[in-house]
Amino acid sequence: MKNAFSRVAIGSLALATVATSVEAMPLQFRDTEPAVGARQSNTYHGPNTSGRGRNPAATESGIASDSAAAPVPTNVPAWKVDQEVMQVREGTTVFTLRMENIAQYDSMVFSDGSSQAAGMSHGVYAVHPEGWPVYEPGEETLSASGLEHLAEDGNVRPMQAYLETHPDVLESGIFYKPVGWETDGELWPGDVYEVKFSADPGDKLSIATMLMQSNDLIYGPIDGRLDLFDDSGRPISGDITARFELYDAGTEANEDPKFGPNVGLNQKSLDTGPSESEPVRLVDDGFDYPSAPEVLRITIQPTG
Repeated sequence: MKNAFSRVAIGSLALATVATSVEAMPLQFRDTEPAVGARQSNTYHGPNTSGRGRNPAATESGIASDSAAAPVPTNVPAWKVDQEVMQVREGTTVFTLRMENIAQYDSMVFSDGSSQAAGMSHGVYAVHPEGWPVYEPGEETLSASGLEHLAEDGNVRPMQAYLETHPDVLESGIFYKPVGWETDGELWPGDVYEVKFSADPGDKLSIATMLMQSNDLIYGPIDGRLDLFDDSGRPISGDITARFELYDAGTEANEDPKFGPNVGLNQKSLDTGPSESEPVRLVDDGFDYPSAPEVLRITIQPTG
């Protein structure tokens, strides 16, 4: 497992080999081990075991199903297979977006004074000229969109299926495998997700990943989408971290991010916790959470 903090003198601790449960969070980043949560039930096993999110069991639970397996396409770039790219139009410019977890061990300071590094879940992305297919600030989350499952459980499957049929979406996919890994994993310090996609002038990018120590918080672009080209039609490039923030999806009541029984790392089963129906908004619940620039470095580069 790649992890920057495992290479410094914080302590010699064995790390889990796959990030499929709370056990994958390096112990040096938490001073007490939470109850084994539902993360082990949300394992993503790769592009040929998912049925592309259309198998009902996989869609509802996030558990990969061998019965829904489909052959891995041939003559397709590996990144398109890994990201399970659904594409209705190939744009003229290919972008590479890198999302690196730069969280320090004390990025999250809890109510009891203890601290942990922040972790992020698998995520989804969509390229579109119009609309807000992933989330729209100020609007309540549509149950059909799958955002609730992503924001509460890190489960990408329901939203993946939704984006594949959304009329505004030209390209969509998921990200689940940190760079250098051969299996899936959530994003802990030192890890990087890399996402490739194509777009044309006028297109926007919507993208989101869950803050694992939360009930339903997501990191994503300010205003719910990111312009991929400037007013002159030139593709954007460079560090875009400042264009991201932490949003409350408004689907589950927020609890203490360390002790709440339904926080992502603590919950004992998926889709648990008291529901709420509030608009998507910048988080403001009295608890302390790191802003995007405190725990993420996000860069984008046009490559063709």
